[in-house]
Amino acid sequence: MSDFLVIGAGIQGEAIVYDLLHNASEKNNVVLADPDRSNLDGVVDRVGPDRLRTVQVDASDAGAAAVHMKGIDAVISAAPYDLNYDLAEAAVLSGKHFVDLGGNNAIVEKQFTLDSLAKKQGAKVVPDCGIAPGAVSILVKRGIENIGIPDYVKIRVGGLPQCPQGALNYMKVFSVHGLVNEYMMPTEVLRRGRRRMVESMTGIEDMFFSELGKMEAAYTSGGSSTLSQTYEGTIQELDYKTIRFPGHFRIVHDWWKQGLFDETPGSEGLSMRDKTEQMIEDMIDYEGLDMMVIRIEMGRDVGTDHERLLGYEMIDRYDTKLEHSAMQRTTGYSASIIAQMLVNNTIKDTGVLYQERSVPADEFVRQWKNRGIVLEQY
Repeated sequence: MSDFLVIGAGIQGEAIVYDLLHNASEKNNVVLADPDRSNLDGVVDRVGPDRLRTVQVDASDAGAAAVHMKGIDAVISAAPYDLNYDLAEAAVLSGKHFVDLGGNNAIVEKQFTLDSLAKKQGAKVVPDCGIAPGAVSILVKRGIENIGIPDYVKIRVGGLPQCPQGALNYMKVFSVHGLVNEYMMPTEVLRRGRRRMVESMTGIEDMFFSELGKMEAAYTSGGSSTLSQTYEGTIQELDYKTIRFPGHFRIVHDWWKQGLFDETPGSEGLSMRDKTEQMIEDMIDYEGLDMMVIRIEMGRDVGTDHERLLGYEMIDRYDTKLEHSAMQRTTGYSASIIAQMLVNNTIKDTGVLYQERSVPADEFVRQWKNRGIVLEQY
């Protein structure tokens, strides 16, 4: 039996708690921490009280969170990404394993400075454990284990509405603040085997899916996590783009060019970014079923053409029985799987870990399949 502390009782925290309590491998006890009692009670009502204890804790106070790490095997952060370094440090100092949902390259880079301390403490820290960043890095590793080092890797991912509405053809599937961060920060890619930065929301390309029709994809930050570091000098071309319904990126990129994401505080203490995020929130905050779309292709360059050697594709949809969104299933469940791999020593390395180096890829995909998340290979 293993004990877990989940920090954050939002939609991803709920999915993580559910998976920890219902996974097929063993029975787990979970402590759920959040500053808002109504959030905690809502998760208990939906998931059930068996083996679940709740505590009111403000995650911005890492010391207060550390008090509840005693007797815990692993900590999972579903808190805002800007809290993850302090929470990871608190977990390492407590000798506990730690995973988070990540999403910010600068914070992940800072977490890697904890590597020596984590090794000394016997702790395992895995940042960026959602879907993208996260699971897609493991899928790339799996592909490379099958075909060897390719010349190119193309990663395309999108959390999307099944029935798009409004000018943005989008719905709220995760934090708008995190979404804007992905759109604003530069995107790291591999070009001719070397890391370089490109402007996000550019490089728009058309895509086609037999079930969805025409879509578009553009560079966004953070989705490939540490892949470009790991494969620099070996893979020639690697990039990550986010999938949206047509027209989405042109609108948001125009807002960015017009200064609507400027972070300078105004007279009211709010920046243009704050106001734009609220506008986006209002535009996309509607009820609906979501889906998660993934396409990864890798292969070799033949003259001026790409020859695909392997591809992965997945379209996962809202679970109407459990009322879990596709984003919850592919993000929260994935973080839960990694945390369980840490405590049962399926992931054997200690320190701050790269998923594409330390996570057993076939076992991860098998755990996905056990949860009804099916990856197709072509």
